[in-house]
Amino acid sequence: PYFLRPNMASNTEEQKPGVTVTEENVLMRKINLDVLDAKRKEAAHKKSLERARQLKASTKVNFVAIEKIVMRKRKQDKNKVKTARLLANPSKMNGDLKAIEPHTTGVALVVRIRGGNGLTPQITKVLSNLRLHALHTAVFVKLSPPVVKMLKICEPYITWGFPTRKTVSDLLFKRGHVKVDKSFVPITDNVLVEKLFGDMGMICVEDLVHEIYNGTGDIKKIHASLRPFKLNPPAAKFQNKRLTFSKGGEVGLRAEKINDLMQLMI
Repeated sequence: PYFLRPNMASNTEEQKPGVTVTEENVLMRKINLDVLDAKRKEAAHKKSLERARQLKASTKVNFVAIEKIVMRKRKQDKNKVKTARLLANPSKMNGDLKAIEPHTTGVALVVRIRGGNGLTPQITKVLSNLRLHALHTAVFVKLSPPVVKMLKICEPYITWGFPTRKTVSDLLFKRGHVKVDKSFVPITDNVLVEKLFGDMGMICVEDLVHEIYNGTGDIKKIHASLRPFKLNPPAAKFQNKRLTFSKGGEVGLRAEKINDLMQLMI
């Protein structure tokens, strides 16, 4: 015959040699479809969670308790009063000025040990001039009466002292970064030092250590090329940041004791 009924044609296809339709085949196909459906549902659930996370992040409101706002305002007012008294009575700096007299090199290491609570515009400006924008960063400064005045203004947020040659060397070798082509790279060899400071007669890292420790050379150029040192917080946290070091606290001048602190933070 030239045609077959539909049911007859299907029966003919099912009876192909080597292919048998059994309950096991049907069951395996159903299992595969169930697994595929489960995977699709899981992917859709993950996508929904990701969308919810992104929506929550985009609409997140940083809530600050009123108590914290009041506390910050009080700290800010207190710092303003301290700064005004210091500027009105410069003799309060006499102790720090006398402390730097025996140190002929006149180089100090300044470390920021407090965050931003209670910052006044004047203290913020001083910290910015010192390049101490972040917590647990350190810089070298050339001491002079104007610089001591700056350190006194931002005293509640810093501690400083006189580094030894070993401390200067450890900072440069372990934490030193210099500016090359608008980016900071670690001091890994003497080629970088010669490239940046060769015009000042420095050809190796030891020369840079010597210049910083002795306070010779173009200190401004050296400091402009060095990134502020990023330090680790000490394992034993600072105990009292409200008092000066001379009164049993942490902030302010700590003279040679700054080297003990550096051994904990480098």
